[in-house]
Amino acid sequence: MKRLLAAAALAFVAACTSVGGTALTPAQSVYQLKSDYDAALTIAVTYKNLPPCGTTTNVPNVGAQKIVLCSDPKVVAQLLQADNVAYAAIQAAENTVRDPTVSQSGAQAATVAAQQALAALTSITATLQTK
Repeated sequence: MKRLLAAAALAFVAACTSVGGTALTPAQSVYQLKSDYDAALTIAVTYKNLPPCGTTTNVPNVGAQKIVLCSDPKVVAQLLQADNVAYAAIQAAENTVRDPTVSQSGAQAATVAAQQALAALTSITATLQTK
């Protein structure tokens, strides 16, 4: 599992470091990370707002019950933990790239850490069914 996450993180970092063959600055990378975070967060919130697993609903005009899409509390807990880490890492990266006293390598290191934290969140949201 750790190797899979590491491979996903590396692929994510590679995807986020260039657009159309042009390397992104650390500030541009953070801006892209925030956009990607918003997309992942939308999926996570949609999943969290589903009824808890085990809930059934009546099917109109049939009288039968069907299982609806649901959220597993364990997965929701994982999402919350990954979200907390990703949010903090992205905020730290943003603060770092905005600090004029930080070196280019320091800004890049903060950006990579944020990318890895976001990769952990997106690895969970990529598996969720919300519709």
